[in-house]
Amino acid sequence: MSKFAYFLLFASFLALIVVAGAPIISRASPPMPSMILRSKLKADYGSEYVEALLSPLRVSLVSEVYHDQAVSVEEIAAIENNLIDMLKSPVPTATARDFEGSLPHTATTTVTITPTSTSTSSPTSTSTSTPLPTRTATRTITKPPPEPTKKPGTPTISLTPSDTPTPTKSPTPIIDIADPVVHLNRLRGGQDGSECRLTIDFGVEDPAPSLGVEDSKVVLKFEYPNGSGNYLYPSLTGGGDWQGVPGTKWVGSYSGSQSGLSPDSEITAWVRVTDNAGHFVSALGIVLEIDSSCNALRQ
Repeated sequence: MSKFAYFLLFASFLALIVVAGAPIISRASPPMPSMILRSKLKADYGSEYVEALLSPLRVSLVSEVYHDQAVSVEEIAAIENNLIDMLKSPVPTATARDFEGSLPHTATTTVTITPTSTSTSSPTSTSTSTPLPTRTATRTITKPPPEPTKKPGTPTISLTPSDTPTPTKSPTPIIDIADPVVHLNRLRGGQDGSECRLTIDFGVEDPAPSLGVEDSKVVLKFEYPNGSGNYLYPSLTGGGDWQGVPGTKWVGSYSGSQSGLSPDSEITAWVRVTDNAGHFVSALGIVLEIDSSCNALRQ
């Protein structure tokens, strides 16, 4: 048989195999995928399934993590308490629960505590240095230094103690035991337009030994009209001082005037004095009559 006949026989055999195996290949091959990409499931935006997927959180997991890191029991308890407090704190949400106006769910904040890694320091190598050989110094012969000359001794100066100051004699304290005394010197009445004016001149003495009297502690008081309970306190002029050194007799002279008085009226006058030792006196207490000519007459 010729080579051409062999070729025709082999080609016929291959064609027969292809035709006979086509159904088998078509049945074994997978079906073509569908081009429809839309899901047949309906959309469901409810929240009940989401809640069912959330598993409860055990805080003890955090404690176990820190326990593995060799954290103390007190620190682990503090971390647990802080985590529980943060989980209880509500966090506002931005989405509504539904379209009916219901309040949205409130999410709780969670804090992820990242354990800190403790770095282990690697030992550092200490470099050793080999000392270089040093040159040995040769001995040199030097002349001995000259002997030091003897210096003359420095004379010592002895300090003479200074005179001790004589303590000064402390002054004898002044013991003021007497009350001050008030003297009425003069009464003067005068016209002040259609009204009258009354002037009283008086003196104050504080017997020795005296601590003196402050001018502000000398007060003149009037009751006008007499028996009305209405009191007037005119300002005073004058002053006083000791008759010698402080502690001796203290003498003062004062004057006070009151205007706006009506003719044919009565007025009562007092003088109150308090010395620097705290002794006080209320003196005078005299009733004066202002006549129609504004003269001051003592009753």
